[in-house]
Amino acid sequence: MKALVVVFNIAMSLAFMPLQAYAAVTASQQARATASSNFMAEFYQPDGAHIVYSTNVPFTNVDPTQSFILPDGRAVNDGKSDVGIYCKSNLNLTWYLKIGVTGGNLPDNKLKYYLSQPTVWDGSASITTNGAITPDPPDWTVIPKGMSTTIYQSGSNDTVNTPFGTLATINFQLDPEGIPGGTYMAIVTYTVTTSP
Repeated sequence: MKALVVVFNIAMSLAFMPLQAYAAVTASQQARATASSNFMAEFYQPDGAHIVYSTNVPFTNVDPTQSFILPDGRAVNDGKSDVGIYCKSNLNLTWYLKIGVTGGNLPDNKLKYYLSQPTVWDGSASITTNGAITPDPPDWTVIPKGMSTTIYQSGSNDTVNTPFGTLATINFQLDPEGIPGGTYMAIVTYTVTTSP
């Protein structure tokens, strides 16, 4: 057996340099910020092109022979929404958007909602949230009278969504079957809460 041997010759020269004394002074400071809690809901201002209404959704031409009625100025698949609700939170807690009919004389089970997956603005684009909508998949659903029901639960990409908020767009539909002639009103209340 033969071994391969490699020999390295290293020449070193050492030079001594005089020692120098160095001085150092360090200063530090703390930067403190207090972020106020931001937890709110507000109506998106109607623009007519995307969101048609805010605090008043009119149904003035109700034809009782139809199976459903859309609000004034709306058509099936017109690409618009009746109402937009901005939900904003920096609490770092899962939040819930609830809806309910809390007043008025419209008979029970006559007003329905449809909620598509909400969106959140990330600073450069509107992106779909990954929270849970109810029902899933979306469908026309009766708004309960006298109580609230959860229609959206925030997800990981919108639990903290400040400063822009999550936009939930909601459409309404009226079921005229069996409603006697007259004038009716329903007060729809939206609640944003950290309680399921």
